[in-house]
Amino acid sequence: MVPMTRIRLWWCGLDHTFLALATGLSLFGLVSVTAASFSLADRLGFESFYFAYRQGTVWLMAACVALMVSMTPRAWLRAGAAGALAVVFVLLLWVLVDGVLINGARRWLAIGQFVFQPSEIVKPLAVIVSAWLLHRARQEQRASLFVWSGVLFFVLWVVVTWQPDVGQGALLLMVWAVQCYVVGIHRRILMMMVASFVGAAFFAYVFFPHVAVRVDGFLFAGGDAYQIERSLAAFAQGGLFGQGVGQGVVKTSLPDAHSDFIFAVIGEEWGLLGCMAVMLALVAMVALGAWRLPRDASLWVILSVLGLGSLLLFQSFIHMASTLGMIPTKGMTLPFISYGGSSLLGIGVLTGLWLALTRRDGRVAYRGHPS
Repeated sequence: MVPMTRIRLWWCGLDHTFLALATGLSLFGLVSVTAASFSLADRLGFESFYFAYRQGTVWLMAACVALMVSMTPRAWLRAGAAGALAVVFVLLLWVLVDGVLINGARRWLAIGQFVFQPSEIVKPLAVIVSAWLLHRARQEQRASLFVWSGVLFFVLWVVVTWQPDVGQGALLLMVWAVQCYVVGIHRRILMMMVASFVGAAFFAYVFFPHVAVRVDGFLFAGGDAYQIERSLAAFAQGGLFGQGVGQGVVKTSLPDAHSDFIFAVIGEEWGLLGCMAVMLALVAMVALGAWRLPRDASLWVILSVLGLGSLLLFQSFIHMASTLGMIPTKGMTLPFISYGGSSLLGIGVLTGLWLALTRRDGRVAYRGHPS
């Protein structure tokens, strides 16, 4: 009877709204990936549901990861995240030495038959460790801990950008900036951070040719705009209500429709209303989850939750803005929805951390009182 009681207490204390929206979005993602990957599977000579089966298998793994992490006591999360971050950082360095080269980028690591992208896993872990460093820096008035938080993200930015994966590196810096703003930093330091971000963007433009090509194509006429043209055509074809699930045709000529341009597939098959529903669900799960935090939550928990929420929303915005031609194209997945095993596992870690951090005392709800 004791194990069942513990499970009920854990369940009663969870953020059920976040869990429901995360589950709904991921299941919606399975449907979207299935519809978007038929033509690709046929072109590659695979069975029609090849990518759907793979996505479903990793989805189950990610769900198990999320549940296990969500059961972790908060007191263990800091040490667990730090230890896991150290392991994943070693894998990031391994990628630079012996990673799998795909389309000119060395971002993936092959272990047996399993190929994954460590940078997807490192993001939520770095958020937790940075939140703890900034919390202690504020609590103990130790500027050195603030510096160590910056060193952590700078080192990760260098390693990830050198793969090269400029988008993921920029995403890490954006999330760290949010955490620094929340913890409260001097205006002069904030301006120095902004200048550093501009410098990092200029560095990427000068030293990474593929970045320059994408930026030039976005700013000036004559660039390679095929993907954006196809993506915008998908949104135009979908209109307000969409063509229906599986009825889209633009996706057959859109490269990476099942991953980097899945939002365009949603636009064609579900229309503007479907796109708006996805955006509202992503915003709602973060906003309602942050609002659910108790007033006596520690600064570490607040910084962690806001960091994870920023990571989720920034990545979603980059994906959506890229498919809409608002920013240069960037191969970044849409959380919970896009095809990609590493992306799903990273989101599984993020979801588990969120549920563990926002979990309340389940004994109140278990006894029949509001949680």
